[in-house]
Amino acid sequence: MLVRIWVSLYLIMLTAQSVTAGEVITMAADPWPPYNFAVGEKQKGFLVDIAEAVFAQHGFEIKYINIPWTRAKRDCEDGLIDAVVGTSHADGPRFIFPKEEQGLSHFHVFTKKAHPWKYTGPESILQVRTGIALGYGYEPALDTVIEKHVGHPNLCVAAGEFPLKDNMHKLKAGLIDAFLDDKIVFTHMAQTGILSISDYNMQPVSQPDFTYIAFSPSPKKPDSKKYADIMGKGTEELRASGELARILAKYGLVDWK
Repeated sequence: MLVRIWVSLYLIMLTAQSVTAGEVITMAADPWPPYNFAVGEKQKGFLVDIAEAVFAQHGFEIKYINIPWTRAKRDCEDGLIDAVVGTSHADGPRFIFPKEEQGLSHFHVFTKKAHPWKYTGPESILQVRTGIALGYGYEPALDTVIEKHVGHPNLCVAAGEFPLKDNMHKLKAGLIDAFLDDKIVFTHMAQTGILSISDYNMQPVSQPDFTYIAFSPSPKKPDSKKYADIMGKGTEELRASGELARILAKYGLVDWK
């Protein structure tokens, strides 16, 4: 009798584990290397690596896809996907965030060294042809200027799945005078040969801000709070074990704390 009970309990446990192991968490973003790369590249990006390392310990599988950023945020809010990769509280205030961040971003404006224009505040981006990415949140004051001046001839909007690359090519070709993006993303992309860092100036337009993998607020995704808790605690555990440092080192980065 006891043997039958133990066998039954064992089978129940195996079934529960197999259900958990079969759960897939779908995360989306446009490519923003080294935070997250284009699907199919050799490296996935340190945010995706962190997510996979954290959730693998709980039996979850990560499905990472590339779609334009505006669509990624909309689909996450609507519960069509579970999470977005590489957002901030200012960029996606409705999302469910982990208590611990997964990175630190710092937005800059980039220009050719020969160009005389200097960034003097949010309104100054209207003085030159400035490349921006559709749907990006840079910092509150800049975002307000961009929203207030939608359609302005000097706000050159790049959309699609890789707006950073589009803006870099436009700047190199002289089609725009400046563009906004993250410093380490620009540095990484420049190293691929699109342009030479020594030919360009970078000026900070914001204070460094935490970057997160954030989860859907939709009622269709009732596990979002659980996922966010796992993500936050898991990031802390990766840091304590040294695994976070090893992940970042693959991309030539160090822990931001």
